[in-house]
Amino acid sequence: GMSGGSVGGPVRVTDVYQEIVRDKGNSGSDKSSHFTTASRLSIPDDEEMNTVLGGGIMPGSIILLGGDPGVGKSTLLLQMAGGIASVADRSLQYQGIGMGPPVPSPTTQSEPKEDEIKPKTQQNDIGPVLYISGEENANQIASRALRLGIVDPEMLLWCETDADIIADAVANSMYGPPLSFDTDEENTKAKPPLSRSPSLVIIDSIQTMLCDAAGSSSAGGITQVRECVGLFLRLAKSTGVPIVLVGHVTKSGDVAGPRTVEHMVDSVLYLEAGALIDGGTSSLRVLRAAKNRF
Repeated sequence: GMSGGSVGGPVRVTDVYQEIVRDKGNSGSDKSSHFTTASRLSIPDDEEMNTVLGGGIMPGSIILLGGDPGVGKSTLLLQMAGGIASVADRSLQYQGIGMGPPVPSPTTQSEPKEDEIKPKTQQNDIGPVLYISGEENANQIASRALRLGIVDPEMLLWCETDADIIADAVANSMYGPPLSFDTDEENTKAKPPLSRSPSLVIIDSIQTMLCDAAGSSSAGGITQVRECVGLFLRLAKSTGVPIVLVGHVTKSGDVAGPRTVEHMVDSVLYLEAGALIDGGTSSLRVLRAAKNRF
């Protein structure tokens, strides 16, 4: 379970290949090395988004979505998050609620027919989707999610601008919920929402985040943005959780735009309004991949 050879020096590329093959064989049951699998997270019912990302979201990748303010970045990502949350494994207290199919109990469920069995390629251990906003409160995001038809318990909202707190929470979720010593209440007590590793983290937006490494510089300034991206980059690579960062394209110099961190991330996507011949803007949006390592 080495994360790309960071433990104990260099590793042979052939050993890494073997580990990937071995992981694919045991269908991700071994938790310690699940992030070396090259299986991508496919966004349900959105083939165009999967195509732009090169066939789905690569585990441990960090994606920057840039665009002008108000072009629809948050809405697009909310839809994407809702799609992934709808196929996420249900937490115990929510089985059967929400958009996803209810989890059948072993007693009542008859054997499914051959054509009904879903392919178990990658949908076998999908955690919740964590949507972190530094721009809106939970009510505002939830009302927009409701308008988009997203009603799912595995879609987690968090209004937080401290990047260090976010990174700690995501890193600690790898180890499961905190231990409880109340044996009799073990089954009835609801676990905290982030009691397992998320399948996707969305940061909306990187310009609102603050981290200790950048000192007292202002949010959105080039130092803050670079240090926060660096923090999320290390988080994605060490945990295997893919992270999407929203970046507003800015005209003023005091807020660092997405171009200042393009070199640090794995993928750079730009959401742009299509231009019309008469100089206006179309109601259509174009999602363009300016850079994609995977």
